[in-house]
Formats: sequence, structure tokens, C-alpha cells
Amino acid sequence: AEQVAELARMSGTVLLALDADAAGQDAMLRASALAAKRKLELRVVALPFGKDPADLIADGGAEAMAAAIERSAPFVRFRVERALADGDTATPEGRDRLVDALVPVFATLPPSAMRLELTRIVSERLSLPESLAERLLGGEGRAGAGARGRRDARASSRARPGPIARRPSGAANGSTGARERGTESERAFLALCIALPGTGAQALAGLDLDHVFSSDTMRRAAAHLLAHLNDPASDLPEGDQELAALVAELIVEARRDDARPELLEVQRLQLELASIDRELHSARSAEHAPVLELAERRARLKHDFDLATSLALEHAGDAEL
Repeated sequence: AEQVAELARMSGTVLLALDADAAGQDAMLRASALAAKRKLELRVVALPFGKDPADLIADGGAEAMAAAIERSAPFVRFRVERALADGDTATPEGRDRLVDALVPVFATLPPSAMRLELTRIVSERLSLPESLAERLLGGEGRAGAGARGRRDARASSRARPGPIARRPSGAANGSTGARERGTESERAFLALCIALPGTGAQALAGLDLDHVFSSDTMRRAAAHLLAHLNDPASDLPEGDQELAALVAELIVEARRDDARPELLEVQRLQLELASIDRELHSARSAEHAPVLELAERRARLKHDFDLATSLALEHAGDAEL
């Protein structure tokens, strides 16, 4: 408490660069309670497992530490990521417990680009539609209708296979537990591409379809749309009923969307972020993986995503006026 009081006199922001082991993470949680009383902003500097700042500087010099600080993340993001990493995402009951644990975290977040991104991450890791995840994380129905909300979450979880956070090594064309009909972000992106065929074609052409989309069905749909955005229902392969059904659903979703180019850009960046999150998740458990390079790419993408989201929110406000 005394150290936090001294830090509060010097700055409004404190960066925590503690060991990545359990003791270091627990220390961050304790520090957050003290910082909240002083209205200090906490950010977390991610360090390689088993290393402290001195090790990082010894290995890579001051530049390595400066780069790690540049990639620091808000403490609230650290809390969400830690809860998802430690929790049970394999069963509906475990996902319910994770949602309950995250409600107090989201209660501290006003409507913002940060809340939108964290909701997307929780939605994809727990295999929940984003709209349902937002309602549950906002605490809706936790009192009288809490059981109904949890039943909805269980039903959605059982209807969809497990989380898509990890791909088997070398399996670019498959993903353990990936939902064959795609994540909410993937479907929203493709629907917007159909609604905006000109900009949609450019957005699709710039993506690595094998890595960005989480299932073979979604990759086939993206590849088909890339060549047929002006008439999505044409030239569908005979006998591929799953692809035909998905494209039909996307065409209907495209008609309901408030299609704007800035929303398409937000969705594109969401897909790229989800893809690199999957890569990072796998890389952290592998030896000699390029974690630092991936983290730097993610930081750049996150910056672009925040800018795109701010622009989309601005345009939405202008449209309402």
C-alpha cells in the first residue's frame, strides 16, 4: 500500500512487469485492488515465462525491454485473458462459471472499443454468439431471469463444439473444436462483403483465408464469395449442401446489416486479431516459437483496430444526428 501511494504521487499510470508465473500474476491482482483506491491506471508488461526484466535486458538489451513496454496491455485485458486461460472452457457448466467470474470485470468497462474487443474474445473462446455474450457479461438476467440466461448459454454451447483458441501444429486447414458454421465475427464479415461487393472484394483478397477463417466450411465460403460477390448464389459446387446453406444464410444476413465500409474494416481487423490470438496461444506452449514477433504484429493490429472502431463509432453518431 505504501509503494502504491508513492507511485500515485509520480504518475497516473503504473506498468507492472512482474514474472509471468503464478506468483507474479497473483501479485498483479493484489496490486490492482490497491491501485483502484488511488485511481491509478494499471497496465501489464508481458514477459517471457521464467524471465524477469533483468533477464530480458541481459538477453536483448534495453531495446527488448522498451519493446515489451510498448506492447503493454490494460490490466482489465490481463484479467480477462487470465480467467479464460485458467478456466474450464470445455463444458457448458465451466463456461457458465467463467461468465459469472467475468461479470464484475466487465462492470468496470463503459461502452468502448476495449469492451467490444474483450466481448469478442470471450465470445469466441466460450463459443457463444457475441450478442448473448454481451448480455451475459453485462449481468442481464442474473437475478430473476438468471437461470434462463444460463440455460440459453448452455444451449448455445452444446449446439456448438468447443473453443477455437488452439489449432493443431501444422493444421492450417483444420481447427480442433472450431465451429463449422464460423464465429460471429467471420459471419458478420462475409455478410458485409456481400452487402458491399466492391470494398468486400478488396477486403477478402487481402486476407490469408487458410489462417483467418476457423473452419473448412468458412474458408470454402470465403473463397466462393471472393469470385462471386456480385451474385453469391451462382456457381455453387454441386453436392456441397453445407456450403450452399451457409451462403444462403449469409445473403439473408447481408440484407439485415447496416452496411458501411468502416464496419467492414472493423470486422476485417477483428478476424486478423482472432487469427493472431490463436497463433499466440499455440506459440506460447511451443519451444522456440516466435512469440515476440507475433506479439509485435498483434500490437500493430490492435492499434489499427482501435482506430477503425473509433471511426465507426464516430460515423454511427453522425448518422444518428
